[in-house]
Formats: sequence, structure tokens, C-alpha cells
Amino acid sequence: MPTMKDIARRAGVSYGTVSNVLNKRGNVSARKIRLVEKAAEELGYSIHEKASDLRSNKRGDIAFVIPTLDDFKLRSLYNLLRKKLAGSDIRLNVYITDFNPVLEESYARLATRTHQVLIVNSCLQKAESLYKANAFLDSTLIFINSRLNLEQANVYQINFDSRQLEKDLLDYLKRCDCNNVLVFADNDVFADDFINIEQINYVKCSHPFNLSTAIDLLNERSYDAIIVTSTEKHQSIVSALQILKKPHVPNLLTLTADDMDFDSTSARYHIDLNPCVEHIESILHNSADTHHINLPFSGFLNVAAEHPLRDHIRLLMIESPATTALIKILPYMEQLLGFSIHVNVIKYNEYDRILASETQNDFDLIRIDMAYLPEIAGKIFKPLDGTFKTLTDKMIKPIKEYTDHGDTMYALPFDIACQVLMYRSDVLNNQRIRREYYEETRQADVVPTNYQDYNSLEAFIETHYGDIFKGSTVCTGSSITCGNEFMIRVSHPRILDEHGQLRHTDKAVADALKSYLKSVSKNNASHRFWDDVIKEYAEGHTVMSIVYSN
Repeated sequence: MPTMKDIARRAGVSYGTVSNVLNKRGNVSARKIRLVEKAAEELGYSIHEKASDLRSNKRGDIAFVIPTLDDFKLRSLYNLLRKKLAGSDIRLNVYITDFNPVLEESYARLATRTHQVLIVNSCLQKAESLYKANAFLDSTLIFINSRLNLEQANVYQINFDSRQLEKDLLDYLKRCDCNNVLVFADNDVFADDFINIEQINYVKCSHPFNLSTAIDLLNERSYDAIIVTSTEKHQSIVSALQILKKPHVPNLLTLTADDMDFDSTSARYHIDLNPCVEHIESILHNSADTHHINLPFSGFLNVAAEHPLRDHIRLLMIESPATTALIKILPYMEQLLGFSIHVNVIKYNEYDRILASETQNDFDLIRIDMAYLPEIAGKIFKPLDGTFKTLTDKMIKPIKEYTDHGDTMYALPFDIACQVLMYRSDVLNNQRIRREYYEETRQADVVPTNYQDYNSLEAFIETHYGDIFKGSTVCTGSSITCGNEFMIRVSHPRILDEHGQLRHTDKAVADALKSYLKSVSKNNASHRFWDDVIKEYAEGHTVMSIVYSN
């Protein structure tokens, strides 16, 4: 097999240059990259990436060291992390210790040799004695609900605060007049103060909960309420009650991390794990601002503090994919809210019906396009008070154009569209292409962040690689798509003058129009809508595409 020295001799470059090109590092000119790639191809050389990984020993992969995947929090966290890492080079490897301290120590020591990051839910009584060892100093350690006393620069702790959960559960049990309660929970959910309450029979779950266990527990005594963690435990309890034919059916409450749970036989208390994933992501990117974070449980999904004042609400919606989606999940929404929802759908241009007084009297909520908000807001909508602003504060900025007319808030945003840049990372991260682009434009970043860079990259791709693929696409199938793709290129909102005409004498508007027409001139395909653009991009014919998505 040829060596790097052979490639260097054939290419007429140094050994170091060959090493930099094959290992994708260093500052090598586009000309030398082409020479090395050509020589390597002619000699039949192929770098063994796995061998490279072994030589560098540690990869950027993540080890997930946990006692069990039956724990509802850990299973959901694993699934969220797996989705977050999909498409990246980072692998998420799971080590199941089965609550065995010896296995945890063995797996953790093994994982730290080959993984840069360890996410650990420890079953050790004194985990500090293990993880403060020198073997772990070069790894980033993220502990989930482990509550250990270990202050080190490489250690992060994410815990779930059970105080609000316990308060809400006690209020729920009091409202339901429950004096005899079974709690079958994972190890780290409740504090000792809650577990030791007289009315509660607490059974610690350290192993999978199955139907046989449920039957044994329910045979011993009857309960007013049963609290379990995970839908699997809930199903076992329901099946056991059916088999035993108990005359008294207890209140069931399930702690869950699943948003979409259609089972109506149980109240559900939710934990949102997305903030946990976001904090892990900030740690991975070295942007975490704290080594300790306490995350709250979210609250009841389908138990109202008070009974609803009415048994239904009436919605008027405009025809759209989002409306179709809402109608499909109506059964879930009705179960969640505790009342029925009646939906009427009108065409996009039937706004005269909305302004009719009988229409306004027939509906409680009306969905409109934001373009009509100034015309309709004061005529049919009631102003919203300050409590609604706490919702919009968490959304994209600026949000007022979707919600306010003048200084008054009339609407909540629904189905907001945003512009999405899609690009082929395999092309834009190619070593040769990046170097050629830098030598031509003196721009180190290939991925565009504005339309000037977008046009520059598009021209570069069309010039040098136009015989292989297109630089970009535009959607010219309707006035809506043309208008949207043009207007987003203008750096300020004053596109039209007082007569509703295009401000073509304005430099920003004129530059944006030139930019748009330039992109149109390079595209010979006529895309009717943005799904056509996505299809062409997905088939690999285009390096970049910009679409609107809801």
C-alpha cells in the first residue's frame, strides 16, 4: 500500500502538506490540495478513518451511563438527545448498569477512555469517590439528578426540583379526598419529606415494573389514588385492576415526559426535558454559564384547578395546512382542555364573512392572516390583557407585528412562517472548495449569513462547479413566492411608497431587486411552490435553497 511519502513524492509537495490534506487540517492552498488528492487517487491511497480515531484515542462521542431505560425521564432524555445528534458525527452510546455499583464503575472507567463526554445518572451512594479520580479529569462529566458533592471545572450537575411537583400532588390528593395513596416511583423523583407522609405508601422502583408486580401490590390493599412514573407502569396498573375486578377504582396519576399521551384513564403530570437537552447542548458548545441547574416539573397536562365555565368553544379558521393539522388533533385538545371544540373553516379570501356581525356573534376565537390585523383588530377583537404578554415574551422577536395594532394587543401568534436556509454541508465543508472560495473571495466562512454572501457563493458554485450541480434555487411559481423571496432581501421595511408603488429609487430596494433578478436569471427551473424547491434540493441537484416554513 502506498505511503504518505509516496504521495508527497508524486505530488511534488512536502510530507507535512500531505499529512495536513489527508487529515483535513492546516492552511493548505487549493492548488496543493488538488495535487495531493490527484496523487492519492492515482496511487490508490485511502485514509483509514477508524485507525485515525484509534490513534487520537478519544472521540467527541457521548457516553450515557444510566441504571435503566425504564426510568421515564432517562428514556425520554435519551430519545431527545438521539434526535438532537441525528445527522452529526457525534455518537450517543448507552451503558446500562442495572443499578449495580460495580458495573457503573467499570462502565464509567471504560467510557472515559474513548468518550469526551459522560452523561451519568449514578446509582452509587458516594459517587464523589469514583468521579474525582484522575482518570475522569480529561472528560466532561454531566450528572443527571445525581446530587453529588463534587466541585470541579469538568463537572456539571442537572437536577429536577421536586418541590412544586410535591405541592401540586398534595393539593390534587386533597381535592380528590384521597387518604390512602400508593406511590410507585423511580428512585430520584421525590424528597424524603413527601415519601414519609402518613397517607402515602411509597414503593421504590429499582427494577422494571410489570403486570405481576402490579397485581401483587393491588392484592394487598385498596387505594384511593395511585401515582406512578411512566406510562408503562400506568398500563400495568390498569391491566391489574381489570384482572382483579376491584369494586373501587382508584384515581390514577402518571408522571410523564411525553407531550402526546391520549390515554384518558389517568391524570398526567408533565416534565419538560427540552431545557435539560438545551443545557447539555450549551455544555457541549462550552457556552454554559453555570455548573449547577435545577429544572422544575411542568405541571398537570389534563387536570384543571377549577372546572371550566363552559362545555365548548367555537373557532373560525382560514383554510391552511395548520388548520388541517389542528382538526386532526382535536380529540387530544378536547381531552386536554376538558371541553369540546367546534371548528368552521372559510377560504383565505372570505374576510367579508368575518366582518359580518352574525359571524362575530357565532364564534369565540377567529384566526386571521396577520396582514388583515390592522383592518380587523379594533372592529371584532377584544383587547388582550398583560397576562398574554408573558406568553409572547418567550417567542421570536419582534413579535408585535403578529399581535398588536397600535399600542394594543389583540391576537396571539399562530402558525408563524420563517425563512430557512438549507445547504449541503458535504459540499460547503469540502476542504478543496473551502480553500478555493477563500482564495477567490478572502472569506473564511463559506456558509452565508446574508444575501450578499449568498449571491457570492452562488456565483462561485455556478462558475466552478456548475457542471455538477446548481448553486441555488428560487421559487417563481406565484406572486406570493416571488414577493416573499424578493422582499426578504431588502434591509429595511420601506419597500413601498405612499402610493403603494415599489421604491425603485431607494438604493436598498434597488440592490435587493438586482440580487433577486440575478438569482432568477441563474435558474432555468420553474418551481411552483417551495415544496418543489425542497424536492430538487433533497435529490442533491442544488447546493443551497431558501424556503419558507411554518
